Amino acid sequence: MEMTRRVVTNVPAVAGTRGPMGHIINLRQYPDATFRDVTARNADTLYNTAFFDVGNEPWVLSIPDMQGRYYLMPLLDGWTYVFAVPGKRTTGTGAQTYAITGPGWSGSLPTGVKELKSPTSIVWLLGRIYCTGTPEDYAAVHALQDQFKLVPLSAYGKAYAPPPGRVDPAIDMKTAVRDQVNQMDAREYFTLLAGLMKANPPAAADAPEFAKFARIGLVAGKDFDASKFDPDFAKRVPQVAFSRILLQTKVNKAYRHINGWLYDTQTGVYGTNYLNRALVTAIGLGANRSQDAVYPTSLKDPDGKDYNGAAHKYVIHFPKGQLPPAQGFWSVTMYDANYFFVANPINRYSISARQNLKPNADGSIDLYIQNQSPGADKESNWLPAPSRQVRSDDADVLATGENAIDHQWHMVATAGKEDRISLTGSGRHMRSPLVLAFFVLWSQVVADAREIRRDAIPEAFHGTWATSTDACKDGAKPPTVLSAKAYAGPVGSCEVDYVTEIPGRGGAIYSARMHCRGAQPQTRTLANLIIRPGDDGQISLGPTFESLAVHRRCPGGQATK
Repeated sequence: MEMTRRVVTNVPAVAGTRGPMGHIINLRQYPDATFRDVTARNADTLYNTAFFDVGNEPWVLSIPDMQGRYYLMPLLDGWTYVFAVPGKRTTGTGAQTYAITGPGWSGSLPTGVKELKSPTSIVWLLGRIYCTGTPEDYAAVHALQDQFKLVPLSAYGKAYAPPPGRVDPAIDMKTAVRDQVNQMDAREYFTLLAGLMKANPPAAADAPEFAKFARIGLVAGKDFDASKFDPDFAKRVPQVAFSRILLQTKVNKAYRHINGWLYDTQTGVYGTNYLNRALVTAIGLGANRSQDAVYPTSLKDPDGKDYNGAAHKYVIHFPKGQLPPAQGFWSVTMYDANYFFVANPINRYSISARQNLKPNADGSIDLYIQNQSPGADKESNWLPAPSRQVRSDDADVLATGENAIDHQWHMVATAGKEDRISLTGSGRHMRSPLVLAFFVLWSQVVADAREIRRDAIPEAFHGTWATSTDACKDGAKPPTVLSAKAYAGPVGSCEVDYVTEIPGRGGAIYSARMHCRGAQPQTRTLANLIIRPGDDGQISLGPTFESLAVHRRCPGGQATK
C-alpha cells in the first residue's frame, strides 16, 4: 500500500487518478485499460479516494446526502485493514460527518462529528459510488462527489484549501507499483517496513511474530538492523515468499471451495492471517470487508477443460429469476494477467444489467464471453475476450460482491453444449443484500508466477512413505501411498485432480489438489497435499506448510505386514 500511496500522491495537484496527500481524488469516469495504479478496479462505480496522515491531528470526512444511492466509503489503515465502512449498508444514505483519529489521539470533537479510530497514522479512503455510466448519471454522481469534504480537524467549519503537493523526483512514476515492490530485495523491503512502523505500529496480536522477526533485525519502532540479516537470503526470501503467497488459495483456511468456486471469506479484516492479507494485496489491493464483497474464483470450465480464448466461445447462463440477488449492482469484468482491464475494440471492460441485457424467450439471460461479436442481436450481452489461447490455470472467473451474502447463496456451475456455463443460486435466504460482480480473467498468471500445472503426481514420489521405518508396518497411523492420480493415507482415499509445481528456496514444491471419499459413499471433500522434496530421498508431506512432516520411503516402496 505504501508504494501505491507514494505514486498516487507524488503530484502537485489533483489530476486524473492522482492527487497530493489530503486531497480527495474524484474519478469522473470508469477506469480504462491504461489504468495501472491499483489492481482489480471495477467498472461500475466512480471512486472517491484520498491518502491522509492522522499522526498529528484528526481529519474530518463529510459525506453529503446520497439520496438513496448505493455507495460505501471504506477506510483502510497502513496494514490494509478496513477499520470502518460508512455506506448505505452500514450507516445509511443521509448526510454524516466523521473524525478519523490516530492511534495516540485523545480529545473532544465538535457536535455531530463521530470518531473513527485508525490503528495507524496513514489512512486510505477508497470510496465507491454506483453509477450507471449514462451522461445523466455521470453528472448526478459528479455533483455528489463535489460535496464530499476532507479537512484537518483544526480547519473544520472554516474556509480551507488543501496545500499543493510536493513532488519527489526520486519516486518512479513509470514502473507499475507491483513491479516496483517485486523488484525489492529483502533488505530493501525490511528497511522500508521498519521505517513505516514507527508511525504505523503493528497490532497487539502481531507481537508473537515480531518476537521472531527480532532475530533478523526487524523490531517495531526501530530502524532495520541489517547486520542481523544474512545477505545470502536477500534475493531468496522474496522468491520463497512469492511462491508461498500464491499457494494460499489451496491451503489457507480463509478459502472455501463451493460448487467449483473458490471464496476468500476474510477480506478486509485479516487478523493474524498474514498470508491471506499478502495474497489479497498482490491481486486486489484495497479489497472490501467480506460483509461488503465476496470474490469467488473458478480456474476451469465446468467440464474441467482449459479456457481458450482463441478456440472457444463461452456463455454464462442465468436461468430465469436467478440473476444475482442484487440491490446495488453486479457485473462481469475482464482482467488481464495482472488484474488490469483488457483493451478491446468496443472499450467494454465489464457487462451488467446496465447494458440492458436481452433475455432469451424463456426469460433466462446469456452473457457471451468471446473474441468476435455474437451478432447485432446479441451484442448487448457481449463481453469481448482476447483472441489468444490461454490455459485454464491462466484464466480465472471471479465473482465479487459489494454488500455480500452470508454464504447461503452459492453459484453452481454445470456443463452444457457449446461451452455453456450455467450459474444458479442455492440457499434459502440472504441476511443482507448482495451486489455481485463476476470477473473473467484471461491471463498468464501461472507463467508470471513461475508455476507449472501438472495432471499427476510426479513419478519420483510414487510409492509408500512413512514418518519412520517402524511406521511402514502396521501401526496407529497408516503410511502414505502415492501414485500418479491417487493418494491413500491419514486423510483417507483420494483422487488427484491436479498438481501445482512452484519454485522454492531448496527446489520445487508441489501442491496436489485432491477429492477424497467421505464416510458416506456419495460424499466427497476437497483436500490439499504439499510435497516438498528433501535430502537423501526424503520428502515432507502435509496439508499446510505448518504441518509438514518428514517421510521416508518404506522398504521396497510398499508397506509391509
